[in-house]
Amino acid sequence: MMRRFKMWEARGKQCVLLYCGDHDAGGLRISEFLRSNIAGLAIAVGWTPDNLIIDRFGLDYDFIEANNLTWIDNLETSSGKNLADPKHPDYSKPYVQNYLSASAHGRSRQTPWSRAPEPDANSSGKQSCASSRNRQSATTAASST
Repeated sequence: MMRRFKMWEARGKQCVLLYCGDHDAGGLRISEFLRSNIAGLAIAVGWTPDNLIIDRFGLDYDFIEANNLTWIDNLETSSGKNLADPKHPDYSKPYVQNYLSASAHGRSRQTPWSRAPEPDANSSGKQSCASSRNRQSATTAASST
């Protein structure tokens, strides 16, 4: 991926990484460190993500509400422990506290799930991805004029 970004950037293109992440503490955390993870490989590839646009799309509060997804209580990790438990080793980490604080102002410590299957359940996700691509195309076109 980074080699492709390097090639296209050398040809004068604006590179965009579309990231579709979960709307939970872990998914939001990935959004925060994605650029630094890519930058960590810069020497090996000979390219840095300084000009890379990373666009997180998909599950966010507005998308969840617009697509009528149900919220359920869930801060359980893959190990079966609860991030909201003060005894959890990650409980006091900023990414957990930020999530708990934000969820206290919106939906309380909940993860979205679909209320009912749709004939084309992927259509909303496809529309979100297309919208993100179109937004980046419009931004690139506007900045080149």
